[in-house]
Amino acid sequence: VTLYKDSDMEDFGFSVADGLLEKGVYVKNIRPAGPGDLGGLKPYDRLLQVNHVRTRDFDCCLVVPLIAESGNKLDLVISRNPLASQKSIEQTLPGGDWSEQNSAFFQQPSHGGNLEMREPTNTL
Repeated sequence: VTLYKDSDMEDFGFSVADGLLEKGVYVKNIRPAGPGDLGGLKPYDRLLQVNHVRTRDFDCCLVVPLIAESGNKLDLVISRNPLASQKSIEQTLPGGDWSEQNSAFFQQPSHGGNLEMREPTNTL
């Protein structure tokens, strides 16, 4: 997925969070009609590469600087959990405001089972 920075908001229109059960960084929220949304990102997408740097075992502390240093163009390789359909995401995420920083992050475990909570990170 290639995203181009929104010139008005100066961002790529999505936020990320660390995984709970596995290492990795996942898409948390997506700003409607922002670059992430237009590029096809979905909540729970896992970031495997950022600008050709493999990020499979990274956490947010390592991935956020890679995204921040990318300039106006961001190349991502993602992995999508087929169980995280848009309908189920809308039912499990609280609120609905993509940038709400005080809501908990719900990470769907890859092994199935109950959802667990994780504190969110800043929007990119």
